[in-house]
Amino acid sequence: MPSTEEHKRKYDENRRLLDTNLNIECCDFYNWIVTVSFYAALHLVEAKLAESGIDSKDHFARSNNVERFSQFKNIRSQYKTLYDKSRIARYDGTFMNKKKGEFALKCLSEIESRLK
Repeated sequence: MPSTEEHKRKYDENRRLLDTNLNIECCDFYNWIVTVSFYAALHLVEAKLAESGIDSKDHFARSNNVERFSQFKNIRSQYKTLYDKSRIARYDGTFMNKKKGEFALKCLSEIESRLK
């Protein structure tokens, strides 16, 4: 099971990527902005779970943990939105646009402010 610190390092890595190479103001890789925003949020959630000795084995288990534990009550909507949008960005033929990228970053920002 990855530790809280390992998940925080993964979050930091994803966040740095969003702030530099995938900066919404200077690139148009919106699919990746949405995807990396989701994975940053995922590692914040997993860091919180790891503090309690819980490790989600997959996305399904993690989504159940977000629904189950009250500490995630205030981020459930944002987390589900990022999950859903990242699946579209990764697997569908649909391309994200700047507005959707900005919305993903807003969801991530709300998750950050509530979990950090």
